[in-house]
Amino acid sequence: KPIWEAEGHWFKGNLHTHTACSDGALAPEAMVERYRERGYDFLAITDHDRFTDMTGRCGSLCWIPGMEIAVPDPACNQSWHLVALNVGAHFVPPRDDGPQAVIDAVRAAGGETIVAHPYWSGLNVSGLLALNGYLGLEVFNTSCHYSIGKGFSLVHWDGLLGRGRRVYGVASDDSHYHFNEHRPNDTAVAFVMVKAKSRTAEGILAALRAGQFYASNGPRIEHIGIANDRLQVRTSSARAINVIAQDAHGESFFASPGETITEIEYALRESDRY
Repeated sequence: KPIWEAEGHWFKGNLHTHTACSDGALAPEAMVERYRERGYDFLAITDHDRFTDMTGRCGSLCWIPGMEIAVPDPACNQSWHLVALNVGAHFVPPRDDGPQAVIDAVRAAGGETIVAHPYWSGLNVSGLLALNGYLGLEVFNTSCHYSIGKGFSLVHWDGLLGRGRRVYGVASDDSHYHFNEHRPNDTAVAFVMVKAKSRTAEGILAALRAGQFYASNGPRIEHIGIANDRLQVRTSSARAINVIAQDAHGESFFASPGETITEIEYALRESDRY
């Protein structure tokens, strides 16, 4: 069934979070509390190259275990940052064997991999196409956006989709609780809304694997459907709604000055591939 008709409940969460156990500013419990008080239902603690055990330390918030793994890639002379979800203390990533080996090892351990901040990392579509088995990529990263203006990676996602690679787009904070006089706090900004049957790590992961979620850094999506060859979208108040398809296809809908927009209809064309 489409996500809007599927059984389950909506849960809000962040899939990329750092604490003082790596380079974050807050202790793990304090970071959990920041998200809990902002209405998040689940949180992945993904400290750099280490596992932070949050068993019994998250209260009512659902904890998803994980880590962020830096992987050198001699083939392109750059480093991949891979967010590994649902891996535990005994997981040892084979980073010396390159990014594909890490992705394969995460899958073998029962986890999933998200490619972190492609724009910030200097990645390109060719490099992303060369890898297989990752769940998706961060199309928005709050920390990268607030720190150096390289948080949006929509063009990478569009490039993959245009070449037939169907991967998911995720919005994550990559939160460190970093801020200063000219930079906002990078915590509790972006999120994924997951339609899951249970608010458990297993339920959230199952919904992510099934694509039962959407990503945002603000607006809520209330409904997406198709009727009479028309795409129908309903959202919370927004300034614009963009329907993006391959190449020059798609259409943008803007609100009048001083107003907002909440609904659009887009006439689907036979040539629209996504």
